Amino acid sequence: TATTEIYTLSLHRRSSDLFYENVERGRFISMIYAIVDLKEMKIKIARAGHNPIIFHDDAGNINLINPDGIALGLEKGPLFSKVITEHEENLNPGKTFIFYTDGFSEAVNKKGEEYGLERMFDVARNYNQYSATQLQDKLIEDINKFIGKAKQHDDMTMVILKIR
Repeated sequence: TATTEIYTLSLHRRSSDLFYENVERGRFISMIYAIVDLKEMKIKIARAGHNPIIFHDDAGNINLINPDGIALGLEKGPLFSKVITEHEENLNPGKTFIFYTDGFSEAVNKKGEEYGLERMFDVARNYNQYSATQLQDKLIEDINKFIGKAKQHDDMTMVILKIR
């Protein structure tokens, strides 16, 4: 509803303003949020400078959901509210949403090569018939195989929402 949308965007702005006021310049937080409404079978997604969501639709296409938004704490004032948008999607069977930190896409091997989004797309496409847990296991297995024993310098967090 419009009230929910206004509330969530307002909450983001307050969070951004608080962070801006209390942290030295140059520091910021990227963030993403999703509201899953199982009654209406919809999801609303907003990004504040975070990675786009990998989206496998019910027709078998892999895309990115990439609503506009700047990171929290980069600006105090109205720009944050003007820039951030929400993306709404119906929750039809066959859809998969992969939320991840850049530690996955930017993971590097001993040669300094990045794992990248295309590899993530390939795994998501090849194993989309699997459960969310199995798909996540396949992604982690593939990334670990790629990086080998190379030390990583970023966190790796992933949440997968799969509609059956």
